[in-house]
Amino acid sequence: MPHYYLSVLAWVAAGAWTAAACLGGEALEPASPASQASGPAVSSDQLSRAVAQFNRGAGLLEQYRSDDASKAFEEVLRLFPHWTAARFNHALALRMMYSRETLEQARKDFDEVLRSDPNHLPARFCLGLCYCLGSA
Repeated sequence: MPHYYLSVLAWVAAGAWTAAACLGGEALEPASPASQASGPAVSSDQLSRAVAQFNRGAGLLEQYRSDDASKAFEEVLRLFPHWTAARFNHALALRMMYSRETLEQARKDFDEVLRSDPNHLPARFCLGLCYCLGSA
């Protein structure tokens, strides 16, 4: 596994990070699924299931089990499609699979993260890697 993924994985180790941003020294913190929920109320069971799958996916990323991690984050995104941290981690898992199809989906996911949060520096970095490294 190339060394640059280790830095990115450190950022997403538990699915949440606080990093000093170069933009005025602000802290970057991903939004929780509860803060992104809109419309009908979210049940505590749905929230618990999403958080459990999110944590499972983050653990699988740490083990470099990208395929299984991707599936866990897909479940989270099915429940909470606007959870930025889950979308980012899903994209990261897809990029780590090194196939043309997963690379394209990873690019779309990183773009979606940047549409919802233009200052999401890890997504900007990873999207740059996708373009810099090209397809597998």
